[in-house]
Amino acid sequence: MAQAQITKTAGKTNKAAVKTAAAPAKRATRKAPAAKAVAAEVPAEKINFVIQDYARPVAGSRLAAFTATWLDLSGLAKGDAVKRADLVKVAGPRAIAYHTSNGNMESTPDGVKLTDKGFAAFASRTVDPEAAKAYRAALVDGTQSDMVSKDAAAYVKA
Repeated sequence: MAQAQITKTAGKTNKAAVKTAAAPAKRATRKAPAAKAVAAEVPAEKINFVIQDYARPVAGSRLAAFTATWLDLSGLAKGDAVKRADLVKVAGPRAIAYHTSNGNMESTPDGVKLTDKGFAAFASRTVDPEAAKAYRAALVDGTQSDMVSKDAAAYVKA
């Protein structure tokens, strides 16, 4: 609906002219700025505890779970290079020497990395999720578990 607006016409003071105004423009709807998808920054878990040599698994499903856990926490599973000394602390010198001589790992100027063969070998292992969860809790928080070791002295701050 048009609105009438009374205005003074040029040069005449007593007469008013009717000016038809256009319909008021629709109020522009202002869109809220698009919400940025911000992922909550969750600090990456890292190895804070190690398991003493005598309490580390040496075979079977627990070894597969332990290995999968430290490969993930160390960054090797993502393709990162890790200092040999850090890997030896977690897995022991024998395991690192074995996997390096077997071709699953290689030494680079940046540290030790998994080879293509290593990625394939570790990916082919069946990992018990409950055991992996127990090893993750042990390595990250020092949480004692019978599945890992009944001996509280086996868990040492890294």
